[in-house]
Amino acid sequence: MSESFTRLAHKFRKIEKLVQLSEEPLSCWIEALKIAKDNSPALKAAPIHHDIVIVTVQLRRIFAKYPVPRDITFWWFGLFDVQEPDGSEGAGFCLGSGRGDDGAGQLSAGATSVYPAGDHDLLDSEVLALVQAQKVVKPEEYEKFDYLVTFAAAAVIAKFASLACDLTPPVFVGFNSGDFGRVL
Repeated sequence: MSESFTRLAHKFRKIEKLVQLSEEPLSCWIEALKIAKDNSPALKAAPIHHDIVIVTVQLRRIFAKYPVPRDITFWWFGLFDVQEPDGSEGAGFCLGSGRGDDGAGQLSAGATSVYPAGDHDLLDSEVLALVQAQKVVKPEEYEKFDYLVTFAAAAVIAKFASLACDLTPPVFVGFNSGDFGRVL
């Protein structure tokens, strides 16, 4: 049986706070899985450190090729659904940004993706692919994986890759369809 949206939203905010306060990615990831009440061996062993390195390298390539405008005031890591070549559902992960004093307000209004433009903002994540696989393995827990665990993985990766790239806060992570949280 699936959890109520209210319980999922409460856990979403707990994961947001956890990521904000965490100083180490692996323990943060494991604790986020506990909040989500997931004990999947595949996700506990997910290569979170590897993904942070990979996303950091991707971000540095983007920044080297497309200089960052000086007036960026917040960063956004977006999550969205994609259709894989085999027809299955996948998790898209991208970088966006914005200008203005109220990043959260602008995200709520859909005012993002100032930089970088085009398909240069897409990021790869093995961990997000593993989360997608769990939705198939455990369809009765689809909402948990699609919402909480997807957010948790993206939040941990985005926070620590942002720190590695010296991105100036605030940094947000969330779904292009709506819900987001501040991670840095």
